Amino acid sequence: QELDSEIDNYEDILYQLYTDEDLAEKILQLNENQTSAVTRNQIRRELRSVFWLRDHITSITVVAQNGETVFYDRLSTSLQTNPCLHDFELSDASLFSELSSRNGYTVFPTRYATHFANNDYYLFYIGHRGLNEKAITRTDAVFLMSIDAALLKNALGKSSLSPEQAYIFVIDDTGHVMYHPDALQIGAYTGETRSDLQNFIAESSFLDGENLVYYTQTSAQTGWTVISVLDCAPFTAAIDQRLLISLSIAALSFLIAFAFV
Repeated sequence: QELDSEIDNYEDILYQLYTDEDLAEKILQLNENQTSAVTRNQIRRELRSVFWLRDHITSITVVAQNGETVFYDRLSTSLQTNPCLHDFELSDASLFSELSSRNGYTVFPTRYATHFANNDYYLFYIGHRGLNEKAITRTDAVFLMSIDAALLKNALGKSSLSPEQAYIFVIDDTGHVMYHPDALQIGAYTGETRSDLQNFIAESSFLDGENLVYYTQTSAQTGWTVISVLDCAPFTAAIDQRLLISLSIAALSFLIAFAFV
C-alpha cells in the first residue's frame, strides 16, 4: 500500500503538468513554430517548479507533436542532452506515438540511466499524453517523468530481518525487475511462469542459503509484484536444535524412570 501511495503521488504531479492550460498554450506555440528561447525557458521553468514536491524526480520531458523537445533534468546542467533519457529504448517520435495513443499512465521499467556526482542512477519512467480543453480531439504533447528507483527501496521499508536472512525485490507486470538490492539485477527479465521466477531467485539470489522460500504480493493498482525471499535455514536449524533437545530430555527422563523400576 505504501508503494501504491508513492506512485500515486508522482502521477498526481504529472497530472498537474499535463492538464495545465498555460503550459498547454506554450506547447501550442512550440508546435506552431512560434516559439523562441524565451518560451522554451518558460516551459522549462514550469517543469522545474514541481521538482520540490518530491525528492526522487530526476527529470521531466515534454515531447511536442512536431518533434520539439523541452526538458528539465536535475542530474545535468545541459540544455541539449538529457542523461536521464540516454539510450532510452524509444526515440522521441516513438515515445510520442506510444503515449499519445493511450489514455492512462504508462510506466516504463527501471534501467541504468547515468552516473552523476559519484553515484549510479537507476530510473523508472511514468508517461502520459497532454490534455487540455482546447485539444480534446488531438494531443499536442506527451510528458515523461523519470524517477529514481531509490523511491521503491524507501517505500518498501526496512525488514526486521537482516540482509543475510531475507530481501525484497519488485517486478512489473511484464516480469522485469523494477527494484532489487543487487543493482545488477535491475531491468532483468524474470520470465513468464512461477517456475521461471523460482529459477531467477535461485540463480540471482542475494542469499547463499539452499532453503529459500518466497512470498508474493501483487498490486491491483500498478500490476507490480513485491517478492519477499527468505532463507529458512537459520529457522529450521533452530527448530531442529530445539527438537533434539526435547528428544534428549525425553530420552533421559525415560532412562531415569526405567532405572527406578
